[in-house]
Order: sequence, then C-alpha cells, then structure tokens
Amino acid sequence: LVPDSLLSKVRLPDKFGITGQVASTMKDYKADLYLASTDGIAYINGSIATSPGKNRETYDVLVRTGGLNIGRILKQDSLMGVVTAVVTAKGTSFDVKTMNAAIDGEITAAEIKGYRYHNIKLSGKVAAQKGNIDFISVDSNLQVQLTGQADFSGKFANAKADIRIDSIDFRA
Repeated sequence: LVPDSLLSKVRLPDKFGITGQVASTMKDYKADLYLASTDGIAYINGSIATSPGKNRETYDVLVRTGGLNIGRILKQDSLMGVVTAVVTAKGTSFDVKTMNAAIDGEITAAEIKGYRYHNIKLSGKVAAQKGNIDFISVDSNLQVQLTGQADFSGKFANAKADIRIDSIDFRA
C-alpha cells in the first residue's frame, strides 16, 4: 500500500487503528480521519483539490495531534519527540507567486532535542506575492515574539523580521 521509498523514511507505529472516511478522484482528495496508535493520536479533516489546474489548486486542512511521537514515526528520534498541536491551512495555489493562503497553529507541547517546549502560537498569510508571519512562544525557556514580512514579487524573495527575545535557555 505504501511505496518502499516512503517506508524507508518512516516507521509505522507498533499498533494503530484508523477510522473515518476518504473520498477522492485522481486530482481531488477529501478526508476525515482519526488515527489512534501506540505513538499517539492524530485527526485530519480537510480537502485538497488540484483539478482546477496549476496555480489554482485549493486546500482547506485541519491537523490535530495528541501526544504523537513524530520523531519516532519520521525516524528522527534524536531530533524530535512527542507533539501535541492543532494546525489549519486554507488557500489557493502552491506557488508563492500566485498563492492566497493562511496558516494558523497552536503547539501545546513539542519535544525538540530532548526538551519539551509548550505554549507556542503561529499564524501566517500569503497574498498578492506578499506574506507575513507571527510567532509567539511563552515557554519558560523560549520567550520569543517574531513578526515577519516577505515579498515574493522580485527575482529573489526578500524578508524582514522583528524579533523580541525575552529569554532563551539553550541548555534546557
């Protein structure tokens, strides 16, 4: 069911169950799935349509994880661990030159390099070849606020960010 090239990069949970529905054509996909496994839980609800054609694709996706061990699944145990988060993405086009999209996320907890970060929020938008992002972390070892803008209209993209760092503990 899963291509060997993908299986070499992922580790399936020892035990898992999937319930829900998937409907698709060759170019359009709609899913409402719930995964419960020995590596945590995940819920995916949304659609991706590529039938409108290049640069007119549409997507509206919600991903929610609960204690999902992404590091184990992606065979990156030394880098990442368990993640609990909610992320939504909605928009048109996958090319930043024609994209009109928004992403919002809230990371309740994420293990990175052995530390459990928590209380991180992000939001971003891309439209008319311009983008912005807001990132806020109130974790006691990573208190950061970032506001950034990008312009994709030129030959090379340019970006500007304002970062306010209250504290970072690299030894946490």
